[in-house]
Amino acid sequence: ALGGNISTCGNSYTLNCGNAGANYVWLPGNQTSQFITAFYSGFYQVTITNTNGCIRTETVQLTLNAIVKPNLGNDTIVCGDYNLNAGYPGSQFLWNTSAVTQTLLATTSGTYIVQVTDLNGCTGQDTIQVSLLAPAMIDLGSNLNICKPKQGYLINPITNATSLVWNDGTFGTQLNVTTNGVYWCDAILENKKKKRDSLIVNFKS
Repeated sequence: ALGGNISTCGNSYTLNCGNAGANYVWLPGNQTSQFITAFYSGFYQVTITNTNGCIRTETVQLTLNAIVKPNLGNDTIVCGDYNLNAGYPGSQFLWNTSAVTQTLLATTSGTYIVQVTDLNGCTGQDTIQVSLLAPAMIDLGSNLNICKPKQGYLINPITNATSLVWNDGTFGTQLNVTTNGVYWCDAILENKKKKRDSLIVNFKS
């Protein structure tokens, strides 16, 4: 028996009216096999004539629901945290982190997988590999209001950068200053991301 209503996920569905060895006529399409593949939602009817000449007609309403295809995007390398969005608002979500929200903030590098079940009960999943690079960081310390050392003051920043560029255009891990002013430094990572910090130096007379 076909049953009254069938709701399924996908672009096609195979209908089987049973009664092997009988004669069949399907509508629409006038196909004459026991099985047909339906590609559209709607009503399907089959007339079955068995070997004894008995005739029976069955009808089914078929609903083909769209396949769920969440798209987290291509594998990515970014600086800082990365926001993932599975789409399909109003659906049910399950991430491999155990989160159950549509969006997820990736705060560590790794593989992220989401399974989405939409309102029709159709399920799909997607996977993304996220590599998070630490953002550039630099700290020149607090502003200075001190007596001037004989050899000047050595600015020694705290940083994770692979390259430092100072406001005078020089490169180096430290800068010796001998005059009052505002001094800044760009911390630059290998991925070209950078961060700037500044420091006011005031030497007391």
